[in-house]
Amino acid sequence: LQFLAFAVSSAILLVLTKPLVKKFITSRAIPTNADRAIGETALVISEIAGGLAGQVKINGLTWTAVSAYEGVIAAGERVTVLAIEGVKLIVEPIKINSEVI
Repeated sequence: LQFLAFAVSSAILLVLTKPLVKKFITSRAIPTNADRAIGETALVISEIAGGLAGQVKINGLTWTAVSAYEGVIAAGERVTVLAIEGVKLIVEPIKINSEVI
């Protein structure tokens, strides 16, 4: 009888306290390492043409990058990092007033 009371009360308390505990224990993902590059500006060091990979330098590191932009991005231009797929950065040229610079 005692074991049954323990099991029932434990099950009820687990169900009732789970939302409260979850509220206090939720962890917020803090970008570390490579995730910090998303949204940053990078310098193109080798040309990135539509569909072909080039290289960019960001935070002192050289990355392989592909363009989300249809045209060619020449070496020396600045780009914005949109995402990371595997070991490649997805980039687009910096735009001012809807024009690619």
